[in-house]
Amino acid sequence: MRRNERSMMSILLLGLIGIILAGAFVAGLFIFRQDSVEDLVAKNSVISTLLTIGENKQANTIELFLYHPGTKKGSLLFLPENLWSKIDSFGRYDKLDVLYDPGNAKPLIQHVEKLTGVRIGFAINISRDNLVKIVDLLGGISLYLPETLSQDAGTDMPVFNTKQALFDGEMVNEFLFGKPEAFVSAQVPDRKQMVIYALFAKIVALKESEYLKRDQAFDAFRRGLSTTFSDSELQTFISEISNMKMESVYLDSVHGRITANPEKGEIFAPNDQGDYLKLTMEKTMAYLTGTEAIRPEDLVVELEVLNGTKVNLLASTAARKFKQYQYEVLPVGNADRQDYPKTVIIARHNNLETAREAGNIIHCTNIQAGTEDPFSKADITIILGYDFDGEYCKK
Repeated sequence: MRRNERSMMSILLLGLIGIILAGAFVAGLFIFRQDSVEDLVAKNSVISTLLTIGENKQANTIELFLYHPGTKKGSLLFLPENLWSKIDSFGRYDKLDVLYDPGNAKPLIQHVEKLTGVRIGFAINISRDNLVKIVDLLGGISLYLPETLSQDAGTDMPVFNTKQALFDGEMVNEFLFGKPEAFVSAQVPDRKQMVIYALFAKIVALKESEYLKRDQAFDAFRRGLSTTFSDSELQTFISEISNMKMESVYLDSVHGRITANPEKGEIFAPNDQGDYLKLTMEKTMAYLTGTEAIRPEDLVVELEVLNGTKVNLLASTAARKFKQYQYEVLPVGNADRQDYPKTVIIARHNNLETAREAGNIIHCTNIQAGTEDPFSKADITIILGYDFDGEYCKK
């Protein structure tokens, strides 16, 4: 009997210890999660957030927002809902919005991480109804709308006029989800990014009044979001982005083309199967963490592509590929000889890192520093060898 009692006591004691340890583990996770935004701020690291706006199970807007607390610079990457890519969890190609779930951001986050190469720490989803409430809570947002085309009196050049208008919640709802005649000049992707940008601009504008630090206003704002931020994290996040330099926000989107799919309707096919997107995001991250004010879109790199083989149209094929990556490609031509076994990339201004970025596109690691050519505007010269198969350099 005593042996049974001792056994029972041992079991109860072990169970109690297990409960205590499990509770401590969960508490530890909670504490770690609570301070994660503050940790990123303390480490001067980029805060990455996936922003979505939708209605029921249908996504309307998908944007990747990055913010660096040290430089106060931000970026917004517009991701089309019909972006066509291979979804590993489904084992097939499909549109991006099939992963949208207002109550579970994880599948969409994981796929966007795969597409961009950026680790995403947080997610915010706003329903259509709550968007109206949030905009009204903030006192409306200002949008710059394309209005009319006119001619400059001095040069006769066309001038695109814009106007600034204050939109309340219902107007934003119509602007984002509807297709009213008044907004036909603003393309749908532009509208979506304009709304997100305007929301951030209003949060920045409200910094001095500390409006969102008031308990009632913050609680109402928080109720309008479905987010992975805890309340304290959201407060820290709002406090940080209130310092954002709105004039330095880099607006970007996936480059590609709309095409028809017999089963899925209109799909957005990214250039080069989306490979360029990771390279673009690397440049964006460098911009956010750097102190210079030059956006990636302002860094124009001029390429000279020369055929170092006897294969016809090889340089033209490579030139088209680089144009997809937004390079300025000079007219193609032939190299000094046509027996290059290996492709070589020459950095004309000793900017080896820029040359390496170009080399990554065609998987070429043969980078050389070269002298400036007084007869060429090229920053980089690419001489194609027989290892280039029209897409990549073979090892």
